[in-house]
Amino acid sequence: MAEEISVKDAAELLRVSEKTIYRWIRQGVIPTIKFQGQYRFDKLELEGWARHNRIGSYPGGTGDDRHEEPVSLVQAVELGGIHYKIEGDTPEAIYANVAALFPFSPRLAPTFKETLRTTLLEREGLVSTGIGHGIALPHPRHPRDWGLGQPAVGIFFLEQPV
Repeated sequence: MAEEISVKDAAELLRVSEKTIYRWIRQGVIPTIKFQGQYRFDKLELEGWARHNRIGSYPGGTGDDRHEEPVSLVQAVELGGIHYKIEGDTPEAIYANVAALFPFSPRLAPTFKETLRTTLLEREGLVSTGIGHGIALPHPRHPRDWGLGQPAVGIFFLEQPV
């Protein structure tokens, strides 16, 4: 189960002020949810966001400018796979089928598949990821560590247009 933390905890985790956390929330740049009037954060997601945005003051981070290996699109697609004839006549059905095919570890799969499905739907609710000519680039709004150990890109061809 995901560990949720408060604004105060997030500020301590990232070693920034609460004011900075609230500014990032207003700007829509930090992954958060609002529950019963309070902002909450998924700790693992927040750490992944901090790593991606090179905010070096998170547990496990060094804060230095370590050389990171470049991301290989070929390796990312090899991990995510190329999938044909994805069924579904609604975005909800398609995203559920896409999430079911993503290569999560068996231990993480039940939680991450549902999280991926809802994350893609939330992103689509903000603005369409369709770019025209039957092509869409659905993706989470904020980067997150999906427990795969490296970036993954899945390519999915639908059975029928939606």
